[in-house]
Amino acid sequence: MITNNSQEILTIYLKTLMKNLTFLKLFVTTMFVMATALFAGCVDDNDDTEAPRLEVSPKTLVFDTDGTPVEGSQSYFEISANRHWTTTVLDDKTWVTLSKMEGDGSDKVQVSIPEGITDEAKVLIQISNKVGVLMKEEVTIRSGNVVPAVSTAEATQVNGTSATLGGSVVNMDVASATEVGVQYTEYTGDVTNIDWANVAKTKAQEKVSPWTVAVTGLTSGSQYAVRAYATTSTGDIYGSVETFTASAPEAISIADLVTKIKATTEVTPIDNDYIIQGIICGDPEAQNCSYGTLYVMTKGATTAGNALTLYNTTIKPETYSLGDEIKVTLRKESAKMQVYNSAPQISGFDAAEVEKISSGNNVQPVTITVDKLLDFACMPVKIENVTIETAGIWKTEVDKASTHTFKANGSDLTVYINKGANSFNNVAYIAKENGSLTGIAAAYKTSAQLLPRNLEDVKEFEATGPTITSVAPSQVNFPSTGGEETLIISTSNQGSSTLQLSPLGEGISAEVIDNNTVKVKAEANTSTNEIKKDLVISLSGGNSVTVPIKVAAIGGSNGYKLIETVADLSEGKYFMAGYAEISNDKTDLKPYTYQIWQGTLSSSDLVTVAYQYQGDELIAKDASQIAAEMELVKIDGKADTYYIKIGDQYLYNPSKATNRKLKLKDTADESVEWKFEDKNNGGVTASNNEVYLVTANADSKFIRSYKSSSISSLKGIFFFKKK
Repeated sequence: MITNNSQEILTIYLKTLMKNLTFLKLFVTTMFVMATALFAGCVDDNDDTEAPRLEVSPKTLVFDTDGTPVEGSQSYFEISANRHWTTTVLDDKTWVTLSKMEGDGSDKVQVSIPEGITDEAKVLIQISNKVGVLMKEEVTIRSGNVVPAVSTAEATQVNGTSATLGGSVVNMDVASATEVGVQYTEYTGDVTNIDWANVAKTKAQEKVSPWTVAVTGLTSGSQYAVRAYATTSTGDIYGSVETFTASAPEAISIADLVTKIKATTEVTPIDNDYIIQGIICGDPEAQNCSYGTLYVMTKGATTAGNALTLYNTTIKPETYSLGDEIKVTLRKESAKMQVYNSAPQISGFDAAEVEKISSGNNVQPVTITVDKLLDFACMPVKIENVTIETAGIWKTEVDKASTHTFKANGSDLTVYINKGANSFNNVAYIAKENGSLTGIAAAYKTSAQLLPRNLEDVKEFEATGPTITSVAPSQVNFPSTGGEETLIISTSNQGSSTLQLSPLGEGISAEVIDNNTVKVKAEANTSTNEIKKDLVISLSGGNSVTVPIKVAAIGGSNGYKLIETVADLSEGKYFMAGYAEISNDKTDLKPYTYQIWQGTLSSSDLVTVAYQYQGDELIAKDASQIAAEMELVKIDGKADTYYIKIGDQYLYNPSKATNRKLKLKDTADESVEWKFEDKNNGGVTASNNEVYLVTANADSKFIRSYKSSSISSLKGIFFFKKK
């Protein structure tokens, strides 16, 4: 997958190569890394649900004219991020060569420059998603005989009578200075009239670059001028004059700040210094949220738009508790606001400026319906009339998140348990009708979710006795010749309770092999009618689960035919599936290897559900998540070309040669035509607007669209037609 940005990078390398052949080895190595990263990017899975983070250090690198770093500088910068990042040398400064143009997580980027350069360049580092740029930073590269200088920092931490001032050295090593600090003075009129010779110097306590100086005793409401200085063996070097007003941050309600956040379309600096005050309405210690997240709401609020997320990874979960009242100072020079996963969020604030006012305040959830979850984002809510037909485990793996689909008044309710919520580990819930669940109203992108804050929020579904939590497979379909199937029974609080089985008959039998295994056997069916039985598996003193069992009729036409070549496709209705035995996170999916389209899209991918194909039958892994039948509509005069129709809409890719941009359209025209062909490594594929439907390397939503350059190692898609 070569993007426009990648082509620009390639051009830069070629120019550099022509100018200086000594960079050949670095060029080849870097291009290999680029190619590897670019391909990996073509098969990415769902975006990380944590807020984006990008940190770069140092922000300035200084080189001599011989191409080596000056004393006190270095030849590389370090990136710390939780997304895929890219680097770009701006303004066609081809004399700068970077060892890596993109990567993931934390890494070091080496900078190389040739001899004889006296110039300055900027390197842009960005993290993005499919919507656009999330965060960006810049690194300055300087080379040659440049004049030492001092830069005055903008005043920060301004609180009416105090502020933090500072500066940094440019084109010099701070170790060569004998002293660094600031001069500041109250003024009226024009700053050019200030007699700086009569303004006292305030020395920084530590000689580093950048340095800071905390000043107090300011007059609230007055204007101040400040300039940084560095004293060297040849004299004082001063920075430019900056000004600020000694005013306290403005108090703003959470509701008003939420309104500002919702008006943004990307990560945006806040427009003023603010103070907000509210109640922590999530449970930080339970950690059913991204690390460093605080859900804060207006005290006593019962209406939507009165809560937001504060995100700072330096905040430890044990620092704050549900019901704490806090006051937070937000600085315009650092705090950022954005709508992240459909929720208003503030990041970039200083954790030291979070002040606890009181503790133990009452937090009353607001009773709402599922369709209002997004409106009440970040607030504690209660959903009533909640039903789940089968018991389960809230979280089965220590470091892996889980989701569960309940029903509430007929609507799907997705309950999300974060990977860090260890109090939910191996905790069972029961099958129940008309219960209630409480939690934080949240979303993944635009799909609403409920995040229980702790086990108290899910207490109505608590499994206190012996409980069967799952049976795999959940149903058994034998061909007319019969056979055997092993059922794996998962339980909670089993203790001394034993499994008990209902009698079956008509050539079907079942026996308990051990405490969690049942073997089902079926003799051949010699009749023209299929045999149906329900196996009831009970746990003494606990619940029971029913497993439907079928044996096909002799010569019967029940079941589905698997279609995996274009020659066997024709106009008609099908189930459309991807095929995956191992998920992207290495989860073994067998025997539920067919990932069938559910009929909906999420983030421009097809939402799929897991099935196994056995004895011509399709068996859902989760009976509550059912596949949808789609239709292939033949286009006359065009070989192997169809519309892919779901309900009254047509699947297509509106963005030419762009990965993962599938949409549905209400009308059929040439833009929604799909050309089918066999896939070299299994199944078929279909192309529309220069992308192809394939089975993605994923953890969910297995059917996706990719450009041709991205699909060589991916399997195609498969179809099931009712016999």
